[in-house]
Amino acid sequence: MEKPPANKTDHHHHHKAHDDEATHETKEPRDSLTIMNELLLPSHANLMGTAFGGQILSWMDICAGLSAKKHSRRPCVTASVNTVHFIHPVRVGETAVLKSKVVCAFRTSMEVVVSLFAENLLTGERRVCCSSGFTFVSLDKHGKKTNQSIPLLKPVSD
Repeated sequence: MEKPPANKTDHHHHHKAHDDEATHETKEPRDSLTIMNELLLPSHANLMGTAFGGQILSWMDICAGLSAKKHSRRPCVTASVNTVHFIHPVRVGETAVLKSKVVCAFRTSMEVVVSLFAENLLTGERRVCCSSGFTFVSLDKHGKKTNQSIPLLKPVSD
């Protein structure tokens, strides 16, 4: 028995799937780089004049979330936070400098690394305070889970 010729729809569908695969967007970690500066005020501090850990975590989560949104161009939510070790304090009057970027991207989730430094703007002294990894999940425009893939991450060497 002779095989019927492939119809146009099947042929078009095959190319469409291939085209989507070939044109899937890729981005570099630097494309999601976010830098935030926050002045540590007395309302952010404990009785010793250093930042509340919860305030630091809040700023880190915001910074990481901005990187996740830059990468995916979608609404994102925090799924998990890795361990955070507070190495040095941020003191009242110092600036907390936060830097984040996406370091790994999967189908709908991404890993973001955030580093926080304390900077004395009068002396220029800067010290590492903490860093951590955050996992974010992308959502659709209605805030629901989605199966739509986010951009892949292009491997780069530092």
